[in-house]
Amino acid sequence: MVWSVDAGGAVTGPEQWQNPPGVRLSTSPDGIELSRHSPGPQPVYYRLGRGRLEWSTELAGLRRAGEASAVDYGALLALVHGLPEPPDFTGVPGVQRLTAGTAVRVDAAGVSVSSRPPVIPQSRQSLEAAVREVLNELPDGFTIAYSGGVASTFLAVCSAAQQAKLVHAVLDGLPGTQPVPPNIPGRHTERVTIDLVTALAPHQVTGEEITPPLPEAALRRHVAAAIAAVSDGPVVSGSVLESLLTANLPDLPLGLAGRRLLTCEPFHLSGQLPRLRDARDFLVALGEGVERRQVAAVPDGGEAESQPVGIAPVRSGTDLYGDGLPGLTEDGREALRSARLGASAVWRKHLEGLPAALGRADAEFASHDGEGSLQFLPALDDRVLGAIAAIPPRRLAGIKHGLVRNQLPLQKAIERHGVRGVHGQSAGFRARLAAAGYLHQVREKVAIDLARECPLADLGLLDPEPVIRLLDDGQLTADRALTILRLVWINQWLLTR
Repeated sequence: MVWSVDAGGAVTGPEQWQNPPGVRLSTSPDGIELSRHSPGPQPVYYRLGRGRLEWSTELAGLRRAGEASAVDYGALLALVHGLPEPPDFTGVPGVQRLTAGTAVRVDAAGVSVSSRPPVIPQSRQSLEAAVREVLNELPDGFTIAYSGGVASTFLAVCSAAQQAKLVHAVLDGLPGTQPVPPNIPGRHTERVTIDLVTALAPHQVTGEEITPPLPEAALRRHVAAAIAAVSDGPVVSGSVLESLLTANLPDLPLGLAGRRLLTCEPFHLSGQLPRLRDARDFLVALGEGVERRQVAAVPDGGEAESQPVGIAPVRSGTDLYGDGLPGLTEDGREALRSARLGASAVWRKHLEGLPAALGRADAEFASHDGEGSLQFLPALDDRVLGAIAAIPPRRLAGIKHGLVRNQLPLQKAIERHGVRGVHGQSAGFRARLAAAGYLHQVREKVAIDLARECPLADLGLLDPEPVIRLLDDGQLTADRALTILRLVWINQWLLTR
């Protein structure tokens, strides 16, 4: 469904427009304005014309018949490496995503787009009180998507008064034993099973998608759909909440002369930063990458989203989080570099005027674009964002026994309720684990398929042989599982377009 307005001020559409959360359509004698004041679970897309604005919550609705979008192969390589697309990118020519802080106005002078930094309402509530208030407004019978991680456990204890149903998704096909979510006193946890092959098999990519689907997004959708199938009401997710309550090392009280850096993960695990000067050089080497991970959770050329703090060994120089996809040619590396720099510049400009909490939420949720309709996210409510914005960065994390403890407000609330045994796996780490489990079952077939057909190789951007050799080694495959699986999915998308 598509709505439109011209300089005359009349809104036309199939039905009356209903503002999604975070979006506002305001009218006045002087004109009409469509704006987004905060990130929301439902995306809105728009197209500008001569004195005319069209918008929709469905990207396909704004795609014109016979209109084909050009493929940016550097952007595809960036997706393979887990790097974010520009915040307003849609893949449809002339169509943008309405981002937080953007206002589109139609009046007698024509159509204009402006940045209007939103203001997070001041809050004196604690984070727990704000979340409880939001949950109290939900209809009876809502369900918590209960992974057993910090965010979902926090939501579980906050929903004690409503006795919300707890549903835990188990991935069938993973080797070893999966973490068991902690027991919440007086509550029962129901389990649903997700078949790993069904969730991650690339055959579900049809080529008709406007932009290439990614395996981690497909896994999230399968989990959300499975939980919704056994729920009597809305499904509530802790997605985004952990990212909003994560601090970086420079934000923490590091002790006299910063010497606590030397005892902090990941430095002592790697053995590569024995001196204070080495540790400080490491932080300098991160440079703008620290800010980028803070808002987009993605570093240069690697998968920081895939590992909890302290698991991956630190490397010297700028190659801090792994080697990425092996086999990139010189043209491939240049295309990736160009796409990364272009996206970073757009993100930097977009985030300049946003409050920190809104910037983090917008960047985090951009990677979940279009998935929010399946779940309700308290983290995107203005009251919760206001409570988070009031927490100083130094209170978000701390160093104890050489370990970084992040999301302290969530962890302390959980401990106050007497809950123990929360696992430290992030959603990104679980996605990597799932990718490794899936590739363990099908890596021989993946190697054969890549050897037979690889459009990125035909374009001179990738030599698939190093990837194929890597697939011969189970450990090396696991180390880059999510990167390889993204390559497989994008390969399928290019072949079926």
